[in-house]
Amino acid sequence: MTSTLYIFGAGGHSQVVGDIAVLSKRYTQICYFDDLKAMGQALLGGTVTGTIKDGVQRISDAQGNSQDTHQAFVALGNNEQRRKVTEQLMRHQVSIATLIHPGAIVATSVSLGAGTLVVAGAVINPNTRVGEGCIINTNASVDHDCAIADFVHIAPASAIAGGVTIEQESFLGIGCRVIPGVHICKQATVGAGAVVIRDVSTNSTVVGVPANEI
Repeated sequence: MTSTLYIFGAGGHSQVVGDIAVLSKRYTQICYFDDLKAMGQALLGGTVTGTIKDGVQRISDAQGNSQDTHQAFVALGNNEQRRKVTEQLMRHQVSIATLIHPGAIVATSVSLGAGTLVVAGAVINPNTRVGEGCIINTNASVDHDCAIADFVHIAPASAIAGGVTIEQESFLGIGCRVIPGVHICKQATVGAGAVVIRDVSTNSTVVGVPANEI
């Protein structure tokens, strides 16, 4: 039986996804779909086989083939773009994979939503909830009892203390720090290296040590 992973996106982030998919040994075939890459371009574990629209149609059509299994993963770093493509796939009742690098540490009481990626060196501690389509990137640390909503990106080497809430589509830049109990509202941006010691409002950008809105 063939098990195929359809990866949507063929940029640098997709290569991280492809590597984790190969390491998982769950898939016999990987197909990439991207609007900017040339057809047939070789990528890790597979090739570009069409546009994102092509991929949505192909995996939708493949759902009826009971002999094979098909899953999708949206490998787009931009939170809004990742959400839109994921929503397209979900409307077609496509199975969305969740991928965890074998070098990550995820506590047994953690819940991970469909389409979430946990990259090498990341640590997620007990009783944390991570929504759909999130990226917990390289060496990021998320401590106990955090609530991370859908399509959040926590960039490499970020450290999130216990009891933090992060709402939808927020982006936390590389190497940032968030103290316990902080609430980061939806679509907020935390700059690289920032230290967040107070709540962050919706659609705002905070930078610096301590972090202030700009």
